Amino acid sequence: MDKPKRPLITKTIIINENDEYLVLRRDLKDDVGAGKLDLPGGGVDEHEGIYEGAVREVFEETGITLSIEDIELVCTKSKFQPTNQGKKNLHRFLFVARVHNAPVAVSEEHDAHYWFTKRELLANYDHHAWRPMLDYYFKYY
Repeated sequence: MDKPKRPLITKTIIINENDEYLVLRRDLKDDVGAGKLDLPGGGVDEHEGIYEGAVREVFEETGITLSIEDIELVCTKSKFQPTNQGKKNLHRFLFVARVHNAPVAVSEEHDAHYWFTKRELLANYDHHAWRPMLDYYFKYY
């Protein structure tokens, strides 16, 4: 039997020198959210803390190298979520980082990337779990 994944998930808002926001598009053949817009992030591994997991996920999905000093935790959200083994508490962590002249190399999970203005990001990003956290970021930061 496979060991259940840790219920810790990160996403990172990446802002470039032009105050544009990095958005990825899920690969059209992907099982989860094909063609949907996404922020860099994913599950935190067993041996990692949330900052290390966020930095690793940004690198894996974009090729952008950050350190834990480069990211700031801006919002968290926890909820009970049904699973095959009953309910588990799922924890989401939203970070923000600024980059300068950072080339992007998307992973196989994604097939495109875009640099959106704040207006474009808010008009197009609609993930049911992460959008309220994104709204919180723009309201308070």
